[in-house]
Amino acid sequence: EHDEKVFGSYLAFCGIGLKNAQLYERSLLENRRNQVLLDLARVIFEEQVNVDHLIQKIMMHTQSLLQCERCQVMLVDDQKKGTFSQVFDLQASDFDNDDSYNRAG
Repeated sequence: EHDEKVFGSYLAFCGIGLKNAQLYERSLLENRRNQVLLDLARVIFEEQVNVDHLIQKIMMHTQSLLQCERCQVMLVDDQKKGTFSQVFDLQASDFDNDDSYNRAG
């Protein structure tokens, strides 16, 4: 019976430790998201001349934040309804290459 009480006391401390670990993980994720948003704001203000390069940088930051394998941005052509003027495609494997990710539509 004494062992059960001691074990029960340890369980309470284990629960507190697990809760703190979860809070810490959430705070790390929130910190990462905030850093990416700050980086995106900086990129937008730096790259106001070349829209293609700006979109590529935004895609790289977004893909890093979301931790996805692939992302794509399609710019709608205002002249031709239902078509795209440009398609930007980025895969996780493209991070090694610094080539252009733009395909004219």
